[in-house]
Amino acid sequence: MRNLLLSILFLCVCQMAQAQSFFEIGLKGGGGTSMFINENTLQDNRISKTPSYAFSYGFKAGFDFSAEYAIIGEYMWDQANQNNTYKNASDAEVKRNIQINSVNIPILFRYNSDNGSYLEVGPRLGFRKTVLESGTASMDVTSKFEEKTYGAVFGFGSILFATDNIYSTIGIRFDTGLTDLISNAGGKGTTKYYPIDSPDFSTTYQKYAVTFPISVQLMLELNWDLGYFARSKCKKRAGFIMF
Repeated sequence: MRNLLLSILFLCVCQMAQAQSFFEIGLKGGGGTSMFINENTLQDNRISKTPSYAFSYGFKAGFDFSAEYAIIGEYMWDQANQNNTYKNASDAEVKRNIQINSVNIPILFRYNSDNGSYLEVGPRLGFRKTVLESGTASMDVTSKFEEKTYGAVFGFGSILFATDNIYSTIGIRFDTGLTDLISNAGGKGTTKYYPIDSPDFSTTYQKYAVTFPISVQLMLELNWDLGYFARSKCKKRAGFIMF
């Protein structure tokens, strides 16, 4: 009986060592391309749509339930762009770039595999800061965009390097908006809405279509585990010990 109890205790200690939870913090940033999707303008052959650059940077904090599963919260400064070229009534080209500067807060579930790769997915809350239009004309169009939007994030990647409690990752992140970017001041719900309601290019579609952003970025992270890993003697796996 004594040996049985000792064996059970030994197995429990091993399991706890492998499933030790911990906190992590990090810095991250990336760049890629973005585009604003609107069904009406996509089908309008008078408008040439070009994906443009996007970038983001910020910091993260996470709670790791184990070496495999974690919940990550991020605070990211983000810039997304869309380049459009319009043919107006006189067949002249009107160039317009729309730049949205915002703060995004993703809450992500992350799975870390034994081979160093990861998958992440979760919702994203966005807060619009400024929206600037440039090209043929320049103006501040912030009021034409919603102050708060929602989206979804999916990403994957792998570890670049790792020490006892510092590691870096590289990966690809997809971000898609789930709610309309355009505000009531921008013509939400009407058939004449931003950006097609300007004097140099104007049209009226048969129905309103929502506008939402998508982006793809290459992301880099530098992370610090608030503690250190120690290898379990029970099995050849890494466990985490808090400071």
